[in-house]
Amino acid sequence: NCDEALDETADDTDDGIVYNGFDELPIDNYYPSEIIYEPYLNVYGFWRCYQVSGGWTGNSYDPDFYFEIKSYGIWGVIQNDTLQDFGKIEILEHLWHSAPFYRFKSDDTTNIFLYDLEKYVYLYGQDTLVLEAPCCDRDNYHFVREVIAHIH
Repeated sequence: NCDEALDETADDTDDGIVYNGFDELPIDNYYPSEIIYEPYLNVYGFWRCYQVSGGWTGNSYDPDFYFEIKSYGIWGVIQNDTLQDFGKIEILEHLWHSAPFYRFKSDDTTNIFLYDLEKYVYLYGQDTLVLEAPCCDRDNYHFVREVIAHIH
């Protein structure tokens, strides 16, 4: 249920977050097969935003949301136990930069939660994700991977 996407209580097997995701969205809703390949598959996961930088003031959003990236280029934003926004990843060309460049496009059925979602994608180790703006006065999002248990 999208209205109760996040439950921060621990289950019996894990001390992490218990989360039921947005599994009602078919994995092939946007693409018939995987769109992201090695070495970038580690981008998939459940991420907690801990900092927003850049923009006009350097703190455009409160970092009080989660970002999930799923197989076949599906993403979602969870805040206050509610799926706020979701959609598909579009891989963009950016020839002069070595990091992947993605557009996180909102689904036509959702309200846009985060604006300006054309970002370079940086993974640092297994647990840090940075979505960096390609230009000035735009927001950068900093995430840490969260351990979750899926409810089925």
